[in-house]
Amino acid sequence: MLIVGFRSQTLAFALSLSFALILDKFIASVTANTSSDNNYKRLINSGMDKYGKPRMRLAVLLRNKILNKLDMPWVMEGGTLLGAWRNGSFILWKDDFDFAMFSENNPKPLIPLILRKIKQLLPSPYKARYVTTYADKIEVYDPRYGEYNLLAPKYKGASFHHCTADLQFYQHVKEKYVPLYYIDPIVKSVYFKDVFPLRSIELEGEMFPAPFNTEGYLKSLYGSLSPNAKFNPKTGFYMK
Repeated sequence: MLIVGFRSQTLAFALSLSFALILDKFIASVTANTSSDNNYKRLINSGMDKYGKPRMRLAVLLRNKILNKLDMPWVMEGGTLLGAWRNGSFILWKDDFDFAMFSENNPKPLIPLILRKIKQLLPSPYKARYVTTYADKIEVYDPRYGEYNLLAPKYKGASFHHCTADLQFYQHVKEKYVPLYYIDPIVKSVYFKDVFPLRSIELEGEMFPAPFNTEGYLKSLYGSLSPNAKFNPKTGFYMK
């Protein structure tokens, strides 16, 4: 009986150890599939290598049919613009298509009106929504590709669609444009002089509006633009 009891305890310990190891591997895989310098937003299976084509179709639709009808200057921005500036290609792990919308006044009261107009112009199956959990922005998305929850606690469980174009709004304040984006303690504004007059830039064979001084604009958002730069969580910028 003692031997049987000992064997049972040994088996139970082995099973609990195996479960712990499996759990550790799962946590490690989740961590590996996210990026701390991207607020744990992206998943490794939600990059441009998988969803680049449907995101580009959505972006071209917005460029050709919708954004120019909103009476607000706009450019491609963020990681989407960074890829175009580097080599004219998508950054493969990028998880959405970024646009910036520039307003001379507080754009917040205008967002519901803009959203209504976008919905009127969008063909099926595309949809649009007003996001207020961590920014004041509009997401235009294709629901057929599914969605997932953002991982970092500061997103408060907000969902994100695999095929999404982000319309991030900026307000003109003195010599800068300030984003309506609240999740980071460091507000990454861009200079008016770096935005206008607009120019064009190529991405994956398509032309989009871009800030006049694209490099200066991107440095205001990221710091170092080197592909080998490391993110500094204390400053909120990349450094060599």
